[in-house]
Amino acid sequence: MNRILTTLFLLPVLAGSWAVAGIPELDGLVEQTLDIGEIPATQAGTLPITTSSSKAREYFRKARHKQWNFDIDSAIRLYRKALILDPEFVRAHLQLGLLNVPKSNWHRVRADANLYLLQKSERRFVKLLLKNRLRTDSLLELSAKYPNDAEVLLYLGRSLSQSGQFPAARDAHLAAVKKYPVSALAWQSLGNQYLALKDNYRAYIAFEKEKSLVPDRAQAYLALGRFYLKTWKYDKAMRMAENVIRIDPGRWQGYVLMANALTLSGDSEVAQEILLSRLDAESDPIQNLEYQIALVDSLIDDGNFPEAIKHLSLLYRETSISDKDEPIIDRQMRGRDIYFLNRLGDTYLEYGDYGSAQEVYDNILRICEESFRNEPGLAAIQTTYMFNTARVALVRKNVREARRLIVNLSRKVSHDHDANLKQKIAQLQGEVHLVSGDPEQAILFLKKIGSENPYLLNLLATAYMRAGKTALAHQYYKKAIEYSSFDHYEYAFVRHKARAALRKSEPVVVDRE
Repeated sequence: MNRILTTLFLLPVLAGSWAVAGIPELDGLVEQTLDIGEIPATQAGTLPITTSSSKAREYFRKARHKQWNFDIDSAIRLYRKALILDPEFVRAHLQLGLLNVPKSNWHRVRADANLYLLQKSERRFVKLLLKNRLRTDSLLELSAKYPNDAEVLLYLGRSLSQSGQFPAARDAHLAAVKKYPVSALAWQSLGNQYLALKDNYRAYIAFEKEKSLVPDRAQAYLALGRFYLKTWKYDKAMRMAENVIRIDPGRWQGYVLMANALTLSGDSEVAQEILLSRLDAESDPIQNLEYQIALVDSLIDDGNFPEAIKHLSLLYRETSISDKDEPIIDRQMRGRDIYFLNRLGDTYLEYGDYGSAQEVYDNILRICEESFRNEPGLAAIQTTYMFNTARVALVRKNVREARRLIVNLSRKVSHDHDANLKQKIAQLQGEVHLVSGDPEQAILFLKKIGSENPYLLNLLATAYMRAGKTALAHQYYKKAIEYSSFDHYEYAFVRHKARAALRKSEPVVVDRE
């Protein structure tokens, strides 16, 4: 059978030929001819794949290749073929469960029951995935033992990214790309890390490389569209959304991308019309959920808090009924009732209904304490509760209560050395000084964090404004507004607040700088 050879190269970044000079880490990856039908065989330094059938192992590798290039239907078929040959093939059961195919819970249970079949290192890796616990230390050990395993490197990169270690995450994803350069997923993951590091040129190269691998699939256009959102090119993001809808008219991500681009470009009314029309036409509950989440983001960005609260309350009621038998750890994930309760509490807080916000936070703690049996998980929930309660105390000008909670949070840092918690404490300390009328001290605490989080950019802008440094305040307000990521819903609050503050302060012409 004739092989289909595909030259893997990117579209020119500028008119003319390729310009990758100065990017040695990508040399040899962006311009090469590879047979994308040839799946890399097992080699030294890769995690074992335990199965009694060599043919099942071959199907597994091909399925994973399809999965890493977003051909999920083909991947599912191949994983099922592998299971016909070896019904006890744990990794194939696991992958089907992770892909959320029908009876996915059955696959998870079966894999968990058969872990004893695996070699020690493979069993350790599977346990991390089954429990949704991407422990960085365990993955670092596995990557040191199996340095050529792209899957381990991809999960390591994801774990590092989740903990905010973006340079290390980039290096892990770059290593994965070098081990498996025909994976669109690996290139997309690398592009996302370049974005997190604000290296837009390399991000563009990675996303275009992804598109060259899967030119007929909507996923690549989605990745580029999200890139354009984060680099303020909303017209280009709209064109990517149109491509997604053209290729796959039933894919909710294309419509949400279009709505996000419209919202960020200031046309939230049209964005909401699109989302409402999709809600009317959509019968699938999962897609319906995503449209409602995007609608809430657009409403908040538009300052329509009452309508956003109405939708969040409805979403919470719907998911709490459907998910009542699910473990709390799963219900905290996106699209579950605890997630929507957190969103509802934050929306009440930003709207100015502080009593309702505190009631929601109290309810979250009560539900989790009644249901949660995992001590570290419960400790994290209690920490979040103290942080949220301190925020409520601050907007109520109750500085004494906020300081008491900060002390309690600081005691937890000495035990777990949590960098994220340290940042939250510094944020609260900065806000305490803002409320207490000492913006210069607030600036010192907030700048200590050194984060590009738009929430902190907006707080810094507010502190500079109160210190009489309007030029710096305007600079930070604009940064907060231009941070156009929809990865975290609270950024919609920030854009709304920063725009309002900037409009209010524009007449100010006297500076004390």
